[in-house]
Amino acid sequence: LVSCGVQCFLQVASVSDWELRLQWLQELFKTKLSKQQYSKKSREFRLMESLESSLRFTLATFQDVFQHPLMGDLVEHSKVIHSNMADQTNLQCYPHDIRWNMQFLQYVLNAAVRQGLDKVTLEGRCTEMLSIANRLQLVSQHRRQCKEEEIVLEGVVKPRSALDMSIAIHKGTMTVDSLSSPAFIHLLPFFKEFDYFLQECISQKGTLNDEDLAMVIAGLSWRDRFWQVCARPVDVRWVSLGMLSLHWGWVCRKTVPAVGLLTANDRLPVALQTVMSQLQASLGHDRAAALVQLALWGAMGHPGPFTTLKIAELVARCHKVAECLEVTGQKKQLRSCDLERRVVFQVTHGSSVQRSLTDLLVKLSQLNTSGSSEGVADVEGALDAIEADLIAKALLVTSDHVAMETESAPRPAPADMQTTIQMWPLLEHASLLAEGQLVKDLIKLRILLVTSGSQGSVEETLQKIRSFLQYCTAHLPTSPLHTALYRTLLQDGTNKLCLLKHLAEQLSPVMLQFHNRCWTSMVTSDLTRWLSWQPKNPSSEPEEEGRESFIDIPASLKGPPALLSSLLTPAVFHVLWEGGAQAGPIQLPSVALGQCQEKLQQLQRLSQHLWSNACGWKDPDQQFWVSDRKYLVLCIAQLLQALTALVPTDRHTEWVSIVTDVAMATEKLSTAVVDRANKILVAIVQDDQPSQIGWQENTAFQVPRIPQSSADLLTSCLQSLKDMDIVQDEQPSLQDMNTQDVMERGRDELGCRRERGSTWVHLGLLQLQLLAPQGPVDPAEKQAVKLGYVREEICDLETELKVRNMSSQLLTGRPLDLTKVGLRSQHPRIGFLVSRLEHLKEQEKELETRVAARPSPSQFDAILKDVQHYQSSIGSQDTVMALLTGLCGYGEGRLRKGQHNKLRRLLSQEQAWQTSQHQFLCRMRRDYPVYADLLTPFLSGIAQMVHGMRLVASSVYISLHRGSLSLPHSPTIKLQTPEDLIRCLGKFPQVSSEFPSSLDLARALCSAEAAALAKNVMKLQ
Repeated sequence: LVSCGVQCFLQVASVSDWELRLQWLQELFKTKLSKQQYSKKSREFRLMESLESSLRFTLATFQDVFQHPLMGDLVEHSKVIHSNMADQTNLQCYPHDIRWNMQFLQYVLNAAVRQGLDKVTLEGRCTEMLSIANRLQLVSQHRRQCKEEEIVLEGVVKPRSALDMSIAIHKGTMTVDSLSSPAFIHLLPFFKEFDYFLQECISQKGTLNDEDLAMVIAGLSWRDRFWQVCARPVDVRWVSLGMLSLHWGWVCRKTVPAVGLLTANDRLPVALQTVMSQLQASLGHDRAAALVQLALWGAMGHPGPFTTLKIAELVARCHKVAECLEVTGQKKQLRSCDLERRVVFQVTHGSSVQRSLTDLLVKLSQLNTSGSSEGVADVEGALDAIEADLIAKALLVTSDHVAMETESAPRPAPADMQTTIQMWPLLEHASLLAEGQLVKDLIKLRILLVTSGSQGSVEETLQKIRSFLQYCTAHLPTSPLHTALYRTLLQDGTNKLCLLKHLAEQLSPVMLQFHNRCWTSMVTSDLTRWLSWQPKNPSSEPEEEGRESFIDIPASLKGPPALLSSLLTPAVFHVLWEGGAQAGPIQLPSVALGQCQEKLQQLQRLSQHLWSNACGWKDPDQQFWVSDRKYLVLCIAQLLQALTALVPTDRHTEWVSIVTDVAMATEKLSTAVVDRANKILVAIVQDDQPSQIGWQENTAFQVPRIPQSSADLLTSCLQSLKDMDIVQDEQPSLQDMNTQDVMERGRDELGCRRERGSTWVHLGLLQLQLLAPQGPVDPAEKQAVKLGYVREEICDLETELKVRNMSSQLLTGRPLDLTKVGLRSQHPRIGFLVSRLEHLKEQEKELETRVAARPSPSQFDAILKDVQHYQSSIGSQDTVMALLTGLCGYGEGRLRKGQHNKLRRLLSQEQAWQTSQHQFLCRMRRDYPVYADLLTPFLSGIAQMVHGMRLVASSVYISLHRGSLSLPHSPTIKLQTPEDLIRCLGKFPQVSSEFPSSLDLARALCSAEAAALAKNVMKLQ
């Protein structure tokens, strides 16, 4: 208050008494505010020292103000306006900025009008006089800031900040090689050149009104904040340019344009332009990509950020507990006894623990959304109990855990556990197909809610979620991390706004989780292991790894392609056949007497499962082949809907209609829709920026636009929709098709698989390019920095307003009238304080909703480094497209000599690429759990890309091995292809025109060609 009071006291100084005021203040502080009576470590001593330095800066500043050339111009303009007044000697007793006495200003103007002074001339003179007063206010603020900075820099002994290093470089006490960044060299020249240029701009005589003054003051505050960041001590061993780059961007976008209001020149000085170019080369970043990423990140939806680190810690603990119960996925690092211990626990107690963990995760999600901390202690207590129970059962390993010999053997398995576990793959297969439909419905629902506000299928979708959760919890060892995502969508029922908010937060994690299940489920990763699962017998010999089975899935067909295969029939027979895991001739199952009841229960469960899902399997829409196609179309529609944020406002309606057409498409997308979309895309593609002449244009606001490479990928996706059937027509049965029709159908399906996989790759590559985290700092950290500056400025403005209100009460006996009518009779500075405070408080409320809890120190620099390395290696467009082009290059017809080995190398390369991609996905989710809100949309794009690449690789694998099955063409041989053999077996013993008698069928099946085909098939096992 004292510092602000001194400044207010000097602002009303006049030309005649300013020196007297300064002398009085100096004497007052010498006699009344002596710091010698306090100890140097006391709070009072530090306060007096701060007041003393503040007074010294203020006094020196006002000496410069009243000695500035603009003060002489102000006096001359005042003399012209006061020339017709009788007593001109009293005029010098009023403030140099006469608006601090609005009554006297009005009196002077009225007197001038009565004396016959031209009104237009009077208004012009008055405007010039007030403009000079505004410029002198800028002189006061800037000179004070410069003097404070000079004192700080003079006290530097050892370089500890970026600005200190810049000074040391120019003094010759440091070498350039010792700097961690070349940007430090140019910091001191920038501040020198900028301050010199600012002084020149302030000294000019152009008109500066009150509105422009407010903009200049706000703009110059970012220059001061940049100086504070540059002068902040840094650790030489770990220097991050993120904050420097962030503040440099604010200087370029806010400070430099504001200075342009002080001058009519459209060019920066050459010296300043040069040093700014050097800093831009070191601290500048791709702002266009950052704007696109933020716009799409918000429009695509993302998980809500953690509001407190405590909630983040509890969620991480829940994840650790859930992971210690996982039985699917990549569990090769687990010992067999540890895996069996988990399996036994899942069968006996898994459902209850799953429900408890799911409830805790949903509760934490609610607390995170509300910002409340009331129920955190209850959640922590419940989690402690679960952890203690799992530690006692040797399932959860703590950091101080010591392995015991007794832990090597799991508890005895229940009697019916074997038949229960062997049913898991069949049940999970149905769960995966149902989840594919559910994810598709959720995407479609969100698109319709955003574009048209339709709520037609909300209740139906929510009922599907309830049924899906009930099924998974009752029959499968489902992860609580999985079920909690769907449970969150059910929190507020059919409320449109709440459901839309939940969809925006949970849809991206749901999609990522679904893609992950397509790779790690029992059906798509290790089907034989679970169909043949048996409890471990400690007394028996260890079983050999890698035993063969007629249902083993090749590596190139694992993952999503496994769901396109007909796994149901062989899997059911594998469960029924006791020797399913043994190689050799099929034998009738023999059931021991003690296992009859168990096998009978298994048959009952199997029968119930088959009858319950018979209608779904018959429905073409429930098949993964059709569901995956619709899912792809809706993912493209979702990305198009997110791009609405970049489309010009006048084209929004047309773009929304295009999004709706894509989302609701039931057949090939029309050429007209694709052409309309491509025309609008031209408006959001980055152009080659022409060289700007004026420096003011260079700092103009940039419109978010996507790069041309991303536009090409999006065009490719749209083009594929035009060539792709959304709904597959019903195909005739094999019995009604001839050999040529069967072969054509097979080739068409492989071609469609390659085409769809390519579209998935293009879409995923496009999404990961547009949604990759961009610098210079974490968006949440950026909002926190802004919030800190807003609160700091609010505190300063409230202090000044308080001091001015106290001054008004002292001088007039009344507080300031801050109403709209009252502000008209006050100095514009009072109105600026009021309006600025209102704006800042609104901004504070908005920023508080954007701030997220982040670890300290920040991990964002490490995230950027990992993402940039990924995008320059296995995730680069050149690498991905080269692999995709290589796989798609061998599509139709028989392979020539030497192409088999090339294809095998490509398939091996694809498998290694997939392994690297999944390792990156797992590592990003494991190492940066607090940044899930930032990374999930980006990782979802990677999941879509690897999904499509495996579809393409599977078609290539099938084509490669399909060619080795067929026999050399001969017109006399009836069985030349596997399709011929299958059709012949399928028709047996029915006769047809091709096989007019049972004898013809028998001869064909007993022929050497049939035996050769059977041998070729056996070679693939």
